[in-house]
Amino acid sequence: MRTKKLLVLALAVIMITAASVPVFASGISVLIDGTPVNFDQQPVIENGRTLVPLRAMFEALGATVDWNQSTQTVTSVKDDITVSLTIGSNILTKNGAGITLDVPAKIVGGRTLVPARAVAESFGAEVGWVQSTQTVVITTTGQSATPPANPLIGGWVAIDPYGDGLNYEIDFLADGKYYEAIYEPNSSFGLLIKGTYTVSGNQITFTGTMYDIAEYEEKPYNAVSTFSVSGNSLTRDGLTYSRGQTSGLGDY
Repeated sequence: MRTKKLLVLALAVIMITAASVPVFASGISVLIDGTPVNFDQQPVIENGRTLVPLRAMFEALGATVDWNQSTQTVTSVKDDITVSLTIGSNILTKNGAGITLDVPAKIVGGRTLVPARAVAESFGAEVGWVQSTQTVVITTTGQSATPPANPLIGGWVAIDPYGDGLNYEIDFLADGKYYEAIYEPNSSFGLLIKGTYTVSGNQITFTGTMYDIAEYEEKPYNAVSTFSVSGNSLTRDGLTYSRGQTSGLGDY
């Protein structure tokens, strides 16, 4: 009986400890007024909150950063707002008033990380979240921080861009899925790809399955592409697509 109680207690301790361990979140990006924030360490997620390196975050918000090593406290000033956080404390101080945090600031991998939402809101910014692209959207200009529509969503077509008879098509769906085809009309040659995609900054990470129509072959497909969208044009790894109707890629 005593052994059973000890086992239950040990399992409880393990579960509590595991729940508090930060998880590195490589797919998360942060936009402030539409501009990506570059971090020298990946953000982490703890108890559902995103923590980011403090200096890059404060400076991107236009605030000063002062670090007190002896007290492990960071103080940041912007206009008439002064914010301070102490490592391990769940209290953020704004102009002398304490605000309780869900997750305290902490040191991870030698970097001091702070909760992105709490810090941004303490300086009067609005904060939104785009689940499909794992993006924290921060607005400091007084405009709404409603997450913007994903500009990739929809169909994109490049008809024989290289003069070799091959057409390129891709459909991005709002639920994070995509369908892609590279094919030669009136021919048995064709590659069909389907899977999921995530966006971080100007990179798309694709994970899925590729089907070779001619060879009746199926294999895993993983790729990372750089992209930009301008109006009805998508440039992906140097290839330019136009927004248009694809050939029913979701049907395969």
